[in-house]
Amino acid sequence: MFKSIQWKMGLLYFLLILIAMQVIGVQLLQSLQQYYENNYADGLTAQGELIGGLLRRYFTESLQEDYIASLVGEFRLETGAEIIVLDSNGVVLGASQGRSYLVGKRWGQPEISRALTGIKGQEIRWDPIRQERLMSTAIPVLDGRETVGVVYLSGSLAEIDRTLQDIRTFLLSATAIALIITAIIGAGLARTITRPIQEVTQKAALIAAGDFDQRITIRSADEIGQLGETFNYLSSRLQETLREIAHQKNKVEAILTNMNDGVLALDEGGSLIHSNPAACRMLGLKEEEALGKPWQEIPVLEQLEPVLEEVWAHKKNISTQLVVVQKNPRVIQVHLTPLGDVGENLRGTVIALHDITEQEKLESMRKDFVANVSHELKTPITTIKSYVETLLDGAVTDEKLVIPFLNVVATETDRMARLVRDLLQLSQLDYEEVRWEKRPLALPELVQNAARRWLVEMEKKKLCLALDLAPDLPLVLADKDRVEQVLENLLSNAVKFTPEGGSITITGAAEENFVRVVIADTGIGIPPEDQSRIFERFYRVDKARSRSQGGTGLGLSIAQELIRAQGGDITLDSEPGKGTRVSFTLPVATPLPSTDNRPPTTDIGGIAKCLWKK
Repeated sequence: MFKSIQWKMGLLYFLLILIAMQVIGVQLLQSLQQYYENNYADGLTAQGELIGGLLRRYFTESLQEDYIASLVGEFRLETGAEIIVLDSNGVVLGASQGRSYLVGKRWGQPEISRALTGIKGQEIRWDPIRQERLMSTAIPVLDGRETVGVVYLSGSLAEIDRTLQDIRTFLLSATAIALIITAIIGAGLARTITRPIQEVTQKAALIAAGDFDQRITIRSADEIGQLGETFNYLSSRLQETLREIAHQKNKVEAILTNMNDGVLALDEGGSLIHSNPAACRMLGLKEEEALGKPWQEIPVLEQLEPVLEEVWAHKKNISTQLVVVQKNPRVIQVHLTPLGDVGENLRGTVIALHDITEQEKLESMRKDFVANVSHELKTPITTIKSYVETLLDGAVTDEKLVIPFLNVVATETDRMARLVRDLLQLSQLDYEEVRWEKRPLALPELVQNAARRWLVEMEKKKLCLALDLAPDLPLVLADKDRVEQVLENLLSNAVKFTPEGGSITITGAAEENFVRVVIADTGIGIPPEDQSRIFERFYRVDKARSRSQGGTGLGLSIAQELIRAQGGDITLDSEPGKGTRVSFTLPVATPLPSTDNRPPTTDIGGIAKCLWKK
C-alpha cells in the first residue's frame, strides 16, 4: 500500500504537520510556562520586597512578634502564598498559618542561605505531600549594605500548571484536527499529482501493448501538465515512427516475398531466423519447419559448411555455387555476407540465392548449338572438299566421275543451304523478327495441298494416306506460309520414318477455341527417353539415319516455334515400333460451326485406293 506515491505524499504531509505542530506546541508551552513562572516570580518578589520594606525598621529595632504575625497574615490572605520572616541569623521571626511552628527556630533552605548573603534566592520544587509544584522566593532585607533579615514567600504553581495543561490539551486537539484536515487535503493534493502519473502509467502500458492512439488529458499548466504534453508528443512521434517502420518492413517483406532471388538469414549462432518463399522454393524447404533450426540440421545447407566457416572466420563475403538435388536438379549461385556490429562482433549471416539453372541450361545449349552447327557444317564441307580435291587431282577429265561428284557437291551444298536457312529462321523467331501475315484460313485446303506435294514419295514407299477433315471446320487465324511449313516438316518426318507399306493418317477437329490437327504414322516410333527432347534443336534420335536422309535436326524445333508464335501448341506421342502421333492446335478465327454429320474428305487426287475412314 505504501508503495504508492499518493500514500507516500499523504504520509509526508502528515508527518510534516505533525512535526511542525509538535515543535510549535513544545516551543509555545515552554514560552508560556516561562512567562507565567516569571510573572508569578515577579509577583512574589514584589510582595516580598513590599513586606521587607514595611519590616526594615523593625529589624533594626525590637521587633514585635504580634505585628509581624499580623502583617504576614494579611499578605497571606492577599497573595495566598506562605510567608516566613527570618532575622539575619536565619531564625524565624514570624510565619503564616501552617508554618507558625517554625517561629523561633533556625530554618535553612538553599534560597534562604543565598538571601542571607544579600542575593535573592528562588527555587521551584515538587511538594510530594501536596502533589504540586511550589515556587519559593527569598528576598534579603537590606539596611544599607547589611542584610538585616529575609522575607521568604512560597506559592503553589498548580494554577499555572492547570493552565498549561489546558493549553497542551488544546494544542493536541488542534494538532489532531490539523492532521485530519491535512490528511484530507494532502490526499486530494496527492491525488491531483498521482492521478496524471497513474494515467501516464496506464497509457504507457497500453502503448506497450500496441495501442498507439493513447493520449493524456491536460488539466493544468504546471509540471504535471508539461509531463502530459511531453507524453502525448512522445506517443505521437512513436506512433509515426512505428508506422514508418511498419511501412518499411512491409515494403521489405513485399520485396523479399515477391523477389525471384532467395534470401536466408542466420543469427550469430547459425540458426535460421528468416527465409523468403523463393529460398524455400529453391532449396525445397518448409519455412515453418526450418525456422529456428541450426544450419547443421538443414540438409541442403550442409554443403555450405566449409564456406560458412570461412565467412565466419575471416568475416568476408564469399560467392559459391550450390547444387540442389530434387526432382528437377537446380544450380544455385550463393552469396554469403557476414553481419557485424560496431565492434566487428559477428551478429549473423545473410545468404542470397540466385537460381542459375536456366542460365546453365542456356550455356549448355549454346555450347551444344555451336558444337552441332560445327558438326553439321563440318560433314558437308569435308565431303565437298574431298570431292573437289579429287576433281582437281585429275578426276575432272573422267566423265564417269565428274557428274556423280558434282551431284554430291550440289547435294551437300543444298544441305548447307537448308541448314543456314533453318538457322536464320530460328534466329528470326528468337528475336521476334518474323513478319506475320495472319488471316482466316481453311485448314482442310492447306492439309490437302501439303499432302499432294508428298504423293510421289508416298507412292514410292507404297504408303497409304487417310484424311478425316470436315470441310466445315472453323477457320483458323494464322499465317498461311508458316502453317504450310509446319505441315511440310511434319509430313516430311512421317514419310521419311514410315517403312514401306505403312500408313499416314491426318485428322482435324474443333476443340473450344482451337482446331486440332493430328498427323499419325505407323513408323518406327521414338523411344520414351527421347520424346521429352525431341523438340530441341539439332536433337536426333538416330543421328546417322537422319543425316543420311538429309535432315538438319531443326524441323521440329522450327515447327514448335511457329505454332506457339501463332497462339497454338504442339505435342508428340510415340510408341517404338508402332508409330508416332504429332498434334498441333491453332486458334479459330470465327465461332465454331456445327460439327454434326461431317463427311470425311478423300479427294486428294489419285490415291483413293489407299484411303480409309476412321
